[in-house]
Amino acid sequence: MDMRTFLAKYPVFTRMEIEKALGEDYSSDRGTANARLAYHVRAGHVVQLQRGLHASVPTGTDPSSFVPDL
Repeated sequence: MDMRTFLAKYPVFTRMEIEKALGEDYSSDRGTANARLAYHVRAGHVVQLQRGLHASVPTGTDPSSFVPDL
């Protein structure tokens, strides 16, 4: 599963869920997983709700004002 598909399917997710769903690219090296998640946070695709818990930001939504439905 690629990141775009994952974010569409899982609006709120844990770091462990993303590692499991996306396979070895994310889970083989903890630094790689952190770097990839950090990239998507910076790009506005994902917001961190708390340590280890993230939410996907819908396309066209401002990540700084996005509040996910929990």
